Amino acid sequence: MHRLLVVDDHELMRTVLIRLLSPHCEVEAVSSGEAAIHATEARTFDGILLDIRMPGIDGVAACRAIRAAGFDGPIIALTADESVRNDPDFASAGFTDLIEKPFAADTLLNRTLPHLDGGQTGP
Repeated sequence: MHRLLVVDDHELMRTVLIRLLSPHCEVEAVSSGEAAIHATEARTFDGILLDIRMPGIDGVAACRAIRAAGFDGPIIALTADESVRNDPDFASAGFTDLIEKPFAADTLLNRTLPHLDGGQTGP
């Protein structure tokens, strides 16, 4: 079973993501960019769902740090800010895909699970 790291500073969003994804993969959830970096240093994941806007280390900085540490699996950005697509920092951070909030359950699953199996869905 695939292991997925979910990173979001909102507890409700983490709960929703865990409920939707846990029937399909093993899910670990953390609440900050810093915790995501530490989790990827300590454990192996097949993919990461990473919120962009978080206090402290945001999703873009966390993605850069995780990539710099050698993680080459899919990192999928989660954001309610659709303008992030045009942000040069976002574009160069190393994200595999982007899912905009709010999202439908089938959108989340159809955009996340293929990446874990090596497929591409694209931003």
